[in-house]
Amino acid sequence: QEIELTDEILIPESIDEMPVLGISGSAFIDRKDLKKIFLPNTITSIGSSAFKNCAELKIVNMPDKLKNIGVCIRYH
Repeated sequence: QEIELTDEILIPESIDEMPVLGISGSAFIDRKDLKKIFLPNTITSIGSSAFKNCAELKIVNMPDKLKNIGVCIRYH
């Protein structure tokens, strides 16, 4: 299945009725086109280098329940 890339991403609160709790390390690495990402309040952790080399990323909301943020989640 082909996935269309977009400059905005909305992470859902759940997938198949399971809560989305984290963003894995390097999840969006090298997405130079990514400008906005919206995280649900279910997110408790963001892995290392999750947004590495996302030079255009301007907006990332930080969920209230966020407890763990990996090293260098964003740099370019």
